[in-house]
Amino acid sequence: MPTEEPKKHVTLYLQKSLADRFEQATDKESVLIEYMAQFKKNLHNEFECMDEDILAFQGMLARAKSRFTEVKKAHLDSCYEVWEKIDEEMPSLEDRTKSLERRLGASVKSLKNLKESLDGVNGYQIRQFIENVSSLNGLLDSLDADKLEKLTGVAKALNG
Repeated sequence: MPTEEPKKHVTLYLQKSLADRFEQATDKESVLIEYMAQFKKNLHNEFECMDEDILAFQGMLARAKSRFTEVKKAHLDSCYEVWEKIDEEMPSLEDRTKSLERRLGASVKSLKNLKESLDGVNGYQIRQFIENVSSLNGLLDSLDADKLEKLTGVAKALNG
């Protein structure tokens, strides 16, 4: 006795409009074949649209690449101009720098000499000397010409 194959149940999820047609149709296989043909046609159309989108995207990328190349070239050209200008001005800058170094070197030397000279000076003695000169100046202002002549005569006689 031949054995019967067990029946297989398949669950299909269909769009509502197709499900309604499928339930009402007597030849369910033709409905599915028609649906698959329509699905295949739609899929083919979608692939064609994707091809068009890819071409448009490739065109956009080509334009972007071209624009990027232009901008990069312009930027590099401006950088080269700056470097060339710096190269042109460099000898002048070096001369000015050397001149400034010479002038500052002389000033630094003078300041060092002045500092060395002032290191041995006693500040108290300088203040006393300034006070004495100031007092003598005040004394000289109060003397008239007659008294000053007598004093210089006395000083000559003492030294003389």
